[in-house]
Amino acid sequence: MIGVAAAMFVLRLTVGAAAHLTEDEAYYRLWSMAPAFGYYDHPPMIAWWIWSGRRLLGDTPLGVRIGPIVACALATALIFDLARLAGADRRAAARAGVWYNAMLLIALG
Repeated sequence: MIGVAAAMFVLRLTVGAAAHLTEDEAYYRLWSMAPAFGYYDHPPMIAWWIWSGRRLLGDTPLGVRIGPIVACALATALIFDLARLAGADRRAAARAGVWYNAMLLIALG
């Protein structure tokens, strides 16, 4: 599972650095220029993640996307751990993490 999770992380980093921002990502990037504690129709977390990513990696597509990419990697580890706590063996827990990454919305970001 670690290999699959690492491969997905590297793939997300590569695509995240190369692909242009979508309309939503560009809109959220604008929010990150003056982060607030809330917005009319969304909670503030994504703006703060993008703000942090832009401070860390610059105003680049990867800087905008690094927060969700790292969150997805952490969620994979959390799903593995939760499956283990629920009584699954390592192999079944690893499959849970792999299936999480196989979901289309997660796989594409």
